[in-house]
Formats: sequence, structure tokens, C-alpha cells
Amino acid sequence: MKELHIIAAIVALLAGFLAAFAAKGSRLHRTSGLAFVLAMSTMTLSALVSAAFLRPNAGNVVASLLAFYLVATGWITVHPIAHARGVQAALVLVGIAVGIAGITLGNDVLGHRVLPDGIPGQPLIAFGIVALVASAFDLRLLRGTVLAGAPRLMRHLWRMLLALWIATGSGFLGQAKFLPAIVVQWGLNLLPLLVVTALLVYWPIRVKRQQRRAQGARVPRARAMAAGPS
Repeated sequence: MKELHIIAAIVALLAGFLAAFAAKGSRLHRTSGLAFVLAMSTMTLSALVSAAFLRPNAGNVVASLLAFYLVATGWITVHPIAHARGVQAALVLVGIAVGIAGITLGNDVLGHRVLPDGIPGQPLIAFGIVALVASAFDLRLLRGTVLAGAPRLMRHLWRMLLALWIATGSGFLGQAKFLPAIVVQWGLNLLPLLVVTALLVYWPIRVKRQQRRAQGARVPRARAMAAGPS
């Protein structure tokens, strides 16, 4: 189980960074994105089994479930599957459960009612809030809201990148003891996490700007069509 988790984590990080920098919609992006989804699913589910049964750790249960939920809902956004509504409903329940568990456990850790299990209370509460916010958006889709264009792309990107952020933090911060000492001393293990953080800021801004440019281009075209031939 441990070896499977490590291999999946390495593949997920490599594929995730490749997909993040590849041209969106390109064959490289699709291939690396699929590899990221498969590797992240393997990594998070193996971490879940370990944290729930082999080496109990409530904090890791929350983190692994959140990462799995984000990847699954991000993938479904651009890859509709059969019976997607039923799958989405099940994932909403997962998101809500993760949200409640993260906030509850985080508050218990901060109040010293439980041991932290290696994850401080603040990140657990943040994980819970993210899960509840994402679940709220998913509930809108279950009520019939249709996503297209920029909103659809935005939903896909922020969920995938946030899952990559969690995996990166887990690997380069949570497992810093396995890195060369000089890397940790110079803070170089923070660089991958900072890169993903920058991408989380960059892509929403870029997608929003592209949406505005597209809307700006449609206005003159619509006016010209309304005016008719001169």
C-alpha cells in the first residue's frame, strides 16, 4: 500500500505540473490531465484506506477525501459521463461530509479536545470551508444550472489546481524529512507550492480576461448584424 501510494504521488505531481503548464485543450494537456486524475485517485484512495484503517489519522482522512472530491468533480466538469447526475449527487454528499468533518475536527484540534495528528486545526477548517463552498456550487448544478465557456473552464481549473496544491503541500512539506537537508534549510521545498499558488491566482485572472475580450468582440459584431447591409 505504501509503495503504491508513493508511486501514485510521484506520477500525480509530475503529470499535474505538466498539465498545468501545457496548452489547454492540447493533446499533451489531455493526456497528462488524465494521468493526473488516475494517479491522484490512486494516491488519495490509498491514503484514505491507510488513514482510516491501517494507521488511523483523522486529519489525513479529511485531506485525502477533499483532494479526491476536487479531482473527481473537476474531471466531470469537462468529461461528462453516463449517469453523471447520480455521480454528482454522490460527490456532493462527499463534499458536505468532508466540509463538516474538516471544520469540526479543526475546531476540536484548536480547542485541544483531540490530538492534531500532524495537521494543525487551521488548515483543517480551511479544507472544510473549501469543501462546503464547492458543494454549494455542485448543488446548483444538480438543480439544473448549465455551465459553458469560461465558468465551465474556471470550475475545472480551480478544482484541479487546488487538488494539485494539496498534493504538493503533502509531498514537499508533509514529507520534508525525506528531502535532502539543504533543500529544507534553504526553503527550496516551498518553491513547488508557491508555483501552484501562483497558478491558482494566474488562471482565474487569465480566463476572466479572455471572457471579457470575447464579450467585447461580440458587441461590435452584434451591432453590425443588427444594422444590416449599408
